[in-house]
Amino acid sequence: MTTAHKRDRHGFRGVPPPPVFDFDALPDGVLLNEYETAAVGRWSTNTLAAWRLREGHGLRWIVIAGGFIRYRVSAIRAFLADAAPRKRKPAKREPRSRATDAVSATQEPAR
Repeated sequence: MTTAHKRDRHGFRGVPPPPVFDFDALPDGVLLNEYETAAVGRWSTNTLAAWRLREGHGLRWIVIAGGFIRYRVSAIRAFLADAAPRKRKPAKREPRSRATDAVSATQEPAR
């Protein structure tokens, strides 16, 4: 007797292989789904989902009937052409070691 495999209900969430179509030949009005968009940019589908949650991210999307997310080819081209550098958080200072704090606290001031 064979047992049925559990169905993965979460869908694909990785980086898809390169697209099988020529992105440069597509007209600007064509709508691409999340998987196709991720293939064009070589991004993870998780990355696209995270970008949709961020305020002010440059890659624009639309929602069509049924709640499906689509990206216009013109929006992807504009995002790729922008080339704005990422905003990075300032580097954190390294915490002081407790061992050096203990030594300095036990030393008496010079007289």
